[in-house]
Amino acid sequence: MAIRGELLSADLSNVFQMLALNRQRGGLNVQEQGNLLNRRRLYIFEDRVSLHEPPPDRPVVALLVEMGILTYPQYREVLDKSDRYSTDPIKLLSQQGVLEPDHLERVRARIEEEGILEVFLWRNISFELDEDAVPPADAEKGFCIDPLIMEAARRGDEWCQFVETAEVNRQIFILAGSSNDTGTLELPAIQNIVLDHVDGVRGSSEIVEDTGLPRYFVDLSLRSLQDAGHIESLGLSELITTGDRLVAEGHVAAGLRLYRTALRFDRRNLTLHKRIAGAWLQTGRIAKACAHYRFCAMSLLAAGKRRDSIAIYQNVLKLIPTDFRTLERCLELLSLEGPADGSDPERDDGEVLEDGRKLLNYFLDTAAHERAVALAERMLSLLPDDEDLLATVARLHLRLQHTEKAVAAYFKQAERRQEADDVPGAIEIYRSLSGIDPANRHIFQARIADLQRAKESKQGRRRRRLWLSVTTASVIALVGGYGAFAWLAGQALASADPGGGTDAETLFSRADAIEAAAANWPLTPAATTAVSDADKLRVRAETLCEKRRLAGVERTRIHDEGIAEANRCYVRALTFMPPHKVNLETALAEFGAAIEAADRVGGEWKPRADAEEKEASIVQYLEHGRAALKKGTEALDDPDLEVAFRAWSLVATEWYNLPELGGKTVTVPMRVRTVPADARIEVQLGGKWISGTGSLDVRVPHGSGPITTPVRYGKPGYLDGERELDPREGRWLVTFVLDKKPPQPRRVGEPLAALRRLADGSVALFARNGKSARLDPGSTGPIRDWHDPTAMNTVRVQPARSASGVLVASENGLFRFLDPVTLRTRWRRSLEAKVRWDRVLAPVPLGDGFVVVAMDKDGKNAHMGRFGPRDGPPLWAVGVPDHPLALAATSTGIGIVAKGGRLSLFDPVDPAKTREVSGTFSPFLGVDGAGRILAHRRDLGVVAIDPASGAQKTVIERTGGLTCAPVVIGGVLIAGWEGGDLVIGKAGDVTSLRVGEPVTNVITGPGAVCAVRLKSGRILVLDTESRSFRFGVRGSPTSDALQVVTGAHLVVGFDDGRIVTVSME
Repeated sequence: MAIRGELLSADLSNVFQMLALNRQRGGLNVQEQGNLLNRRRLYIFEDRVSLHEPPPDRPVVALLVEMGILTYPQYREVLDKSDRYSTDPIKLLSQQGVLEPDHLERVRARIEEEGILEVFLWRNISFELDEDAVPPADAEKGFCIDPLIMEAARRGDEWCQFVETAEVNRQIFILAGSSNDTGTLELPAIQNIVLDHVDGVRGSSEIVEDTGLPRYFVDLSLRSLQDAGHIESLGLSELITTGDRLVAEGHVAAGLRLYRTALRFDRRNLTLHKRIAGAWLQTGRIAKACAHYRFCAMSLLAAGKRRDSIAIYQNVLKLIPTDFRTLERCLELLSLEGPADGSDPERDDGEVLEDGRKLLNYFLDTAAHERAVALAERMLSLLPDDEDLLATVARLHLRLQHTEKAVAAYFKQAERRQEADDVPGAIEIYRSLSGIDPANRHIFQARIADLQRAKESKQGRRRRRLWLSVTTASVIALVGGYGAFAWLAGQALASADPGGGTDAETLFSRADAIEAAAANWPLTPAATTAVSDADKLRVRAETLCEKRRLAGVERTRIHDEGIAEANRCYVRALTFMPPHKVNLETALAEFGAAIEAADRVGGEWKPRADAEEKEASIVQYLEHGRAALKKGTEALDDPDLEVAFRAWSLVATEWYNLPELGGKTVTVPMRVRTVPADARIEVQLGGKWISGTGSLDVRVPHGSGPITTPVRYGKPGYLDGERELDPREGRWLVTFVLDKKPPQPRRVGEPLAALRRLADGSVALFARNGKSARLDPGSTGPIRDWHDPTAMNTVRVQPARSASGVLVASENGLFRFLDPVTLRTRWRRSLEAKVRWDRVLAPVPLGDGFVVVAMDKDGKNAHMGRFGPRDGPPLWAVGVPDHPLALAATSTGIGIVAKGGRLSLFDPVDPAKTREVSGTFSPFLGVDGAGRILAHRRDLGVVAIDPASGAQKTVIERTGGLTCAPVVIGGVLIAGWEGGDLVIGKAGDVTSLRVGEPVTNVITGPGAVCAVRLKSGRILVLDTESRSFRFGVRGSPTSDALQVVTGAHLVVGFDDGRIVTVSME
C-alpha cells in the first residue's frame, strides 16, 4: 500500500510526526516539484529515519572543518598539497595522522543527516510512502525523527529570514574592494571557505558542489559575508558582460548560468533572451534556444511589431521544421499581416506557406480535421484564389458537420465556376448542395433552374435565328414583295410589347413576347429592332436580379457585422467581470452596447439571455452595494466597535468591486488585547509601528484577498510573540495569550510516555521502557528512584487512576496495575492471552476498578474488559463493535463510539445488556458530575446521555465537530470545536474562545483552573470561572499524555526525558 500527497515543506514535519506516531515503516520518496534533480529516497523505521540509498560522492574536507576535526589553515594546506601532488586530500590527512578511522564514520553519518535535513528546505514538494519497500540493512540505526524536526524548524526559520527573503541562493557574488586579500580577514572557518570560492562566476549551488558543504551553511555564509561588506552581488550589466566573456572563451555553461541569473533583474530583456538562445544553440540544446526565441516573438507581438515577430517564428521553424504549433502561429500572423508576396526576397513567406501545405496534408492524413480546417482557412486568407484550398475547406467543414460553413464554401466555389462560364460544374456543385442542406434545397434548385434556363435560352435563340434565315428566303421567294412584307412587319411589331411593370419577372415576360412576335417577321428591319429591344429588356431584368442578390448579401453582411459587434462587446464586458480586473461600470456599459447592437440588426443572438442576466445582476449589485457602503460609512462613527467592524467588514468582502472603492483595500476597526493585560503590543500600519499596553484599537487593511497586518507583543518573563491580524476571520476583538518563559528543565533520565496526577498532589512519571517514578512538582533535582524496569513499553495514552491504584497500558494489549503510593507493579494482565493485541484505548476508572479496550492491528477484533483491584482474570470480557474509537464509563453504564459514529451502551455488571444510541457521534466521550456520558451528536451538538435508559439531553447546541473529549468542571462544560474554537459553558450560557488551531485535550486539575492542549503542542491555562486564559506554555508536540495540572503547578513532559514545572500564578 502507498500513501502519497503534495504539500509545502512547512507541513513535512507533520508528515514525519504522523508516521512516527503510527510507528510506520516504509520507503518515503520526497520530490521537489519543478526541480526533478531534487529527490530523496528515505526510509522510515518507526520513529527513526535514514537514507534509503547511499548519498553521492562529494568532497568532505570542508565538512571536516565544519565538524571541528580540521582548522582552516589545515584545510588550506591539505588542498595545496593535494593540487601539487595530485593526491586525494583524505589520503594525505590519513597519512599525517590527522584523520582517524572513526572520523570518516562520523563524516558519513553527518552527510546522511544533512541529506535528510536539506529536504525541509525544499518548497512545494510531493511525497509517497511505500510500505512494501525493502528496508536497508541498518534501518533501525537511523536518526531519531523528533530532534531532526526541531533542527529543521530552526534552520527553516533562519533560511526564510536570511536566505529566501534576500534571494541569496539566486545571486552571483564577487569580492568587495576591501576583501581582495582574503587571508587577512578574521572570519569563521566556514565563511573563509565560502569566501575562497567567490569568484563572480560560481553561485551557491556551484560552491556546494565544489566544497561538499551543506546548502544551508553555504547560503547563510554568503548572507553573512554580504552583510559584512566582504562580498557584493553582480548587477545586470556586470552579469551580462561576464557572461559574454565566458561564452566567448568557450565556457558556455558558466555563461548561461550568469545570463539566467541576470533574468531576475529584467525578465523581459529581449537582448538577454537572444543571448541565452544563442548560448543554448552552442551547446546543442535547440529546444531550449527556441523557447527563448518564442518568448522574444511573443514580446514583439505584444508591442505591435507583428512583422518582426513573424521573422523570429520563421527562424524557429528553420531550427525545428516539425514545430507545428509555431508554424500554425506563424500562418495566423501572416493572415493578419496580409497576403504573402513570393517575389519579395525580403519576406520569406513562400517557404512558410509551402510548409503549411505539408502540415495540412499531415493533418489530413492523421484525421486531425479541426486543426486542418483552421490551418486551411488561414492559408486561404493568404491565397484567396486557390481553388484547391477552397475545395479542401469545404470538404473539411462538411466532414466536421459544420453545415453552414460547408455550404458557404461550396456556394463560393459554385459562383467562381459560374463566373468562369463553367455552367456544368456550377450545376454539379448546386446539386451537391441540395443534398447537404435540405432546408435550403429550393434555393439551390432555383439556381440550377436559372442556369439551365439561361443555357436553353441561349441555345433556343441560336436555333430561332437559323430558322429565321431559312424562313426569310422562303417568304421572299413566295411573296416576291419584300417592301410590303417589311411594312406589314412594322405594323405588326409596333404593338408587340405588351407593356406592364418594371420588375425583373415582368421584364423577362415582355422580352419573351417581343421575341415571339419578331419570329413571325424574319429578315425585316422591324424584327431586328424588336429583337434588340427584347435583349435590352432581358439585360435590364438580369441587372435587377443581380441588384436584388447583392442587396440580400449586403443585408446578411450588416446582420453578421452587428452580431459580431455584439459578441465583441459581450466578450469585452466579461473581461471587466471577476475573476479578471473588475470595472463594473465599464462592464455594464459593454453589456448594454452588446444588447443594443443585437437589437439593431434583429435576429437571434445566443448570449442575449446571459448578457441581460449579468446586466441586471450588476445593476442590483451596485444598488445594494452602495446602500451597504453608506451604512458602513455611518457605522464607522458608532461607539460600539463590533458594530463598526461588522458593517465595514461586509463592505470590504461583499462589495469590494464597487466603483467608489475601485478595488482598493479599506481599513476596518479592530481591537488587539493581550493576556496578561500589561503586556506590550505593537501593530505595523502603513510601514510604521503603533504601540500600546494591554489593549490597542487600530484600523487594519481589509479586502477580498489575503491581507494581513503584523503584530508583535511581549512582557518580561514571557516569550516575545509575532502574529498577524487577518480581518477575514470575522473577529473584531483578537486576544493574544503570551507564553511564559519556561524554567530550566529537569532531566529525568528516561524517555517519557505519560504523566498522571496522584491523589496527594504529586505526579506519577511513566517511561517508555515501563519504569515509573514519583515527582514532587515543587522540588528540584534529578529523578533517580525509578521502579519496575520491564521489557513492556508503556504506550502514549493517559493512565487511569482510582482509589485503589493506577492502571497503565503497555504494548501488545498488556495492562499493569500500580500501587498508588509506591508506584510498584502489583499485577500484569491481558484481556485474552491467545489474542495478539496491537492497540489499546486509554483505560478509564470504574469504582475501585477499571474498564479497558484492546484491539488487533486492523481494529476488527476488539474486546472490552473490566479489571478489579486484585490480581486475577478480568471480571468480565466481551467483544465490542470493530474499530472502537472512544471509551467512557460511569457507575450505571459504559459507552463506546466505534467507526462510523455508532455509540453503544453496556451495563457495567452484565455487559451482555447493550443498547444502541440513535444518531451519529464524534469519536470523543466524557463524563459529567451527574453520572451521565457526554457525547457529541453531529446533528444536535453536545448531549448528555443517561447510561441506564439511553435518554439524550442537549447540553450545547452547535454545528460542526469536536476535536477532543468534553469535560465538566464546576458544572461548566469545556470542549474543543472544529475551526480552532474552545467552547465553555452550558445551555443558554456559552462562551466561544478563538484559539486558532484544534484543541486535542483538556487537562483538569483539583480546582477551577485547567489546561488546554493545542495540536501544535502549545498549552493554554484556562480559568473556568472567569472564562479567560491566564498564560500559555510550549509543550510536547507529540503526545496528549505528557501534561498534568496539580493545582499550584503545570507539569509538562517531553519525549526526550525533560520535565518543565510552571507556576499557575
